[in-house]
Parts: sequence; structure tokens; C-alpha cells
Amino acid sequence: MYIASAIIEFFDGVADAAAQLWARIVGWARDSAYPWLQDHLPSLAEDFMQCMDFLDGLVVKSIRVVRAAWINVKQYLLSMAVEIKQNTDTEWVRRASGYWIDALNQNKVMKTTETQILNWDELPPDIREQFLRRGKTNFTTRIDDELNMQLN
Repeated sequence: MYIASAIIEFFDGVADAAAQLWARIVGWARDSAYPWLQDHLPSLAEDFMQCMDFLDGLVVKSIRVVRAAWINVKQYLLSMAVEIKQNTDTEWVRRASGYWIDALNQNKVMKTTETQILNWDELPPDIREQFLRRGKTNFTTRIDDELNMQLN
């Protein structure tokens, strides 16, 4: 299950950041940075745009690869949820559970669960914030639903 968690974290980090920010970065480059460079440092303006073109190719390709990979994963991942609960004052438990189609075992459905003990500093920032502000000690999220929303 560690591999599945790593895949989910990869999808979440790369796709979310790239998909949400890249269009804004391109807009800023086109509307603000490039005109400013043309006016103040014209010798760098074309180099800047060549750099943006190069980066655009990498980012768009990365987004496409992640989306294609997620489509492949969705063929086998039926559902995945992560629950984080406070266990003691200093310890939290993260439990990731997933239902998968085992393609190597006659397409049987299998359940996998991974449990991990976390310290305070290992918790995601939004969980620490909700605990501090609201005293919330139990969190559950459906990873497959979140990724579908982010990648579609």
C-alpha cells in the first residue's frame, strides 16, 4: 500500500500544482513580464519568451502524463480513503484503505489497508490548522473523489 500512497501523493502534488497555477503563470508572463521586459530590458524579452515556451512544453506534458496515469490507475482503483485520528496528545494515526481490482488474480476485488503513526509535525497543514482552530481530531477524505475533481 505504500506504493499506492506514494502514487496518490505524487498525483496530488504534481497535478494539482501544475493544473491550478500554470495558466496563471502563463497569463502573468504574457500580460506583465514580457511587456515590461520589452520596455525595460528588450535584449532579454525574447529569451524570456523562449524560456516560457520551453517550460510550457514541460508542464503541459507533465499534466498530460499525470492525467493519463490517473486514467490507468482508475481502471483498478475502486475507492480509496484516508482517515487521520488523534491517538494521544502527541500521536496521530493515519489509515489509508483502498479497494482494488487485482488484475493478476482473476480480477478479484481486494482491500488493502496501511496504518502509519504520525507525529504532529508530520500532519498535513490543513489538518493541524483544523485541530488548532476547531479542536477537530478525526479527519476522513476520499482520495479517488478528490483526484477525479482535480484531474478532470
